[in-house]
Amino acid sequence: MTALTGFINSFAALLAPAAGNDNRLNSWITEAKATDLPHLHTFNRGFGLDRAAVNAALTHPFHNGGTEGVNTKTKDVPRPARPFETSAPRACPEAPQAARDAPAR
Repeated sequence: MTALTGFINSFAALLAPAAGNDNRLNSWITEAKATDLPHLHTFNRGFGLDRAAVNAALTHPFHNGGTEGVNTKTKDVPRPARPFETSAPRACPEAPQAARDAPAR
């Protein structure tokens, strides 16, 4: 548990964007792979999916946090009640009879 805490703290230090964090991340990954902590191994595999994006996030001061905050606030706005909406698709009354008789997907 002590080793895991040390890895978490050292990774948290990488989250403040700074030049050289990409190299420090390489060292962190190498050290984490050498341990017997399977959750860290799984975490490290995720970095390989888009390493360029991870390196950019750790080294550049630019981020989209403001945009994501607005998106979250927008999603939290309650929608007005819509009693006419159902989970099943409804046929348009102006549609031809064949389209209205077609089975729902």
